[in-house]
Amino acid sequence: MEKYGQTFFPEQIVSKIKESGSEVYLVSGVRPLSDVMFLKAAFGDDFVLVNVVITDDDVRYERMLARGSARDGTSKEKLRENDLGEEKLFQTSKTEQMADYVINNDGTVEDFFAAIDKFYEEHIAGRQ
Repeated sequence: MEKYGQTFFPEQIVSKIKESGSEVYLVSGVRPLSDVMFLKAAFGDDFVLVNVVITDDDVRYERMLARGSARDGTSKEKLRENDLGEEKLFQTSKTEQMADYVINNDGTVEDFFAAIDKFYEEHIAGRQ
């Protein structure tokens, strides 16, 4: 972003989506509100922002440990510290407030897939 500017990544995403010709496209890890605004400007009402949340800190912590990334650390305190850092850097709470839908991911993988399937059937399938 320092080299190419704040909109470099969302520009790349928009370009790839338009080149794909796909009617439905998933983009993961959108954090800055400016990226959301860029994507909304590019796709209008066809852009749907879904916030996937894990509300249980114990679940988040266990998943963090399972991921095994050195960047994550190995404590719940480090998890919370990372959250604060992302909030400060990206203002993630503002992005989360822009979400059109929220999907909870506190359960099993099967629960999450079921929630995604339900979301798709109720909110995406009819748009095509």
